[in-house]
Amino acid sequence: MKFSVLGIGLMAMALSAAPPPALTVVDAKLGRGVKDRVLLEEGTEFPVNSKVYCWMNLAGGPSDPIKVVWTIGDFKDQDVSLAVAGDPWRTWSYKTVFRPGEWTVNIVDSKGKSLKEMKFTVK
Repeated sequence: MKFSVLGIGLMAMALSAAPPPALTVVDAKLGRGVKDRVLLEEGTEFPVNSKVYCWMNLAGGPSDPIKVVWTIGDFKDQDVSLAVAGDPWRTWSYKTVFRPGEWTVNIVDSKGKSLKEMKFTVK
């Protein structure tokens, strides 16, 4: 089988023009800790002044950093930037929740698109 240099060059250009895969959240959970990259004590209710962990498994990396945004009501309490250096990629963020109420954790890509949102209650 013969290949021309032009044909190989066009094929290489077509392959390089393909957009990178979109970053997606394969799985995300809330819990009380992380050990060996695995979430511990998954839940949706946590006591005041406890640490809440947002663990996630991402596909489509490497990519620009993601943000994990912690809010209570309309108040954005914390905004954490995390690197995504592989595919798949597991990472996590945690927050010490200081007041009772309905909290939201939003995982956002570098363009501001929400990839996953989770809600939990602090009592």
